[in-house]
Amino acid sequence: MKVQDIIPQFFYQNKKLTLKGIGHFELDPSISISEKTDPDRLQSGIHFTLDKSAGDDDNLIDFVKRMTGKMRPLAISDIETFLNVGKELLNIGKPFIIKGIGSLIKNQAGDFEFSPGEYVTPRLEMKSAEYVLTDKTAELEAENESAGYDFT
Repeated sequence: MKVQDIIPQFFYQNKKLTLKGIGHFELDPSISISEKTDPDRLQSGIHFTLDKSAGDDDNLIDFVKRMTGKMRPLAISDIETFLNVGKELLNIGKPFIIKGIGSLIKNQAGDFEFSPGEYVTPRLEMKSAEYVLTDKTAELEAENESAGYDFT
């Protein structure tokens, strides 16, 4: 699962999201995603606060780590890559679209303007972080014997 798919899930579950170097997104607490919500009401319930000095969101990092099964440094790297691509888009005058939340565009003053997007139904699949190691020695020996190889 990609970070751009995980971020909206985190936002809808926690009703707030901080993106490093960009700012804070908040969802009106009166809006319930589990119920059928009017799309216009949902869009008007998303608020953005510009904060270019915003730091890492540990809750987001842990959520990405849990959803992908990756180690913390890799989860941080995935988030940073996503944000760097978004900032590059903003710097060349293109919108940075955050699926399920909205889009940001850089204005003449260098600030970000936010336009709420449409709700995206989250896919809550969790990848298991546990891996099973198997010993393939017996399988390889059986294959070699059946192929007629003799390593003795």
